[in-house]
Amino acid sequence: MNVHPRSVRLIACFVAVVAGCAPDTIASPTPAVTAPPATATATRPPTPAPTAAALELEVSDFPLGAGTYTRTGFQPPITLALDGTWRAVVVEDRVLWLQDGPDGPDVVTIQILRPDWAYAPGAIPLQDLDAALAIDTIRAHELLLEIEAGASRIGGLEGLQITVENTSKDDAWILHAPPGDLKVPAGRRSWMAFFDTSDGVVAILVGGSASGWDVALGVAEPLLESIAFRVP
Repeated sequence: MNVHPRSVRLIACFVAVVAGCAPDTIASPTPAVTAPPATATATRPPTPAPTAAALELEVSDFPLGAGTYTRTGFQPPITLALDGTWRAVVVEDRVLWLQDGPDGPDVVTIQILRPDWAYAPGAIPLQDLDAALAIDTIRAHELLLEIEAGASRIGGLEGLQITVENTSKDDAWILHAPPGDLKVPAGRRSWMAFFDTSDGVVAILVGGSASGWDVALGVAEPLLESIAFRVP
C-alpha cells in the first residue's frame, strides 16, 4: 500500500468525485440516513422500494432503469434503489460509483467503496484505516476546508461523517481503492461517511459543486436512504 498517489490511477474514472461513489439485499426496513439536510430539492421520480429480486449492477453509458440493484462481490453485501436517473460509471468489488447527470462541474456523484488507504498531508499513504482515522486524515488535508462533521447512520451501519470543500485551484487526492485514486476536484464539495465493519472500513461519498451543494444533496438523498447492508 505504499504507492504514490500518482502511480495508480483510473483518472478517466475518478475525476468528478467529492470523495467521490453501493447496493445490496436485506430483509429488514432500511434505517434513516443521517446526513446533512438538503435545503433545495430537485424534482425527481419516486425511488422504488427495495424488492427481494435485486438486479446486478453493471457499468452503463446511460441511466439504469428504476429498480433495486446489488453488486455480487461487494462486502458487506449491499443493495440500493435507483430511480431511473443514475448511471454506473465504475462497478468493481471495492468501488461502486454512480453519477446523476452529464460530466461537468455540477455533476452529482455517489461512491461506495472500501478504501485501502487515505492520503495524509504530503500525499503520504496512510494504511490500516478505521472510520475515526479516515475522518482525522481528511480533516488534516491541506487543500480541504471542513464545513461540518458528526455521526452518521446508513443502511444499518453507524459511523462518522464530514463535509469538506476544495477551495484551492488544485485537485485534492484523498483515498485509494482498487482500481485507482479518488479526489475532490477544485471547486467541488464532498460529504464523506466512514463505517467500521468486519470486512474493513466502508466509505460512502457524495460529490457536488460548491455552488449547487443544496441541490446535489437533494438529488443524492433518495439513493442514500435506499442503501441497505447485510451485516452480521
